[in-house]
Amino acid sequence: MKDSMEELIPIVGRLAEAYTGLESTSLTYEIQPDFISCGNRCLQDTIEKGLPEFFQWYDVKFKPQDTVIFLEYPVLKDFSGEKGVDRIYEFLKCIRLEQIFLKGLPPETIRKILEKHDSSYEDMIENLCEIILTGILIPVLAKKSLGERLDPSNVRELEMAREGTLSQML
Repeated sequence: MKDSMEELIPIVGRLAEAYTGLESTSLTYEIQPDFISCGNRCLQDTIEKGLPEFFQWYDVKFKPQDTVIFLEYPVLKDFSGEKGVDRIYEFLKCIRLEQIFLKGLPPETIRKILEKHDSSYEDMIENLCEIILTGILIPVLAKKSLGERLDPSNVRELEMAREGTLSQML
């Protein structure tokens, strides 16, 4: 027997409540054990405070379409058409991919790139992976090392190439 989505949602909601106490989901637990925020408060607060708050107030039975939190940390994918838990799920998938990317880089490299972008990177509300990826790609495209200075006349051309590359990747 195959159950319809409408029949399964209440069952999944009750199971989530029973096994997580409405605190979180397996995807958030998958992200949290070795979560890397790079010292950025926006990313840290969104994951550690915002998401648990969502699951505490999410009403799977009567208002499954409601997104009861604002996802302040910007990810690289537009999922503005999604609502409720679907929006949170898409957001978490993006965060999971960002975490995989960040874990593949030395922390010192991440810190240097973020500091070069903005010395107050801990307080900015920007996507960290875009900054880090740009900080890696531009020197590679210019055939320079990460610490080497770039010729200012080439920087704009490289940034335009990066913008085209990023939009194609998404």
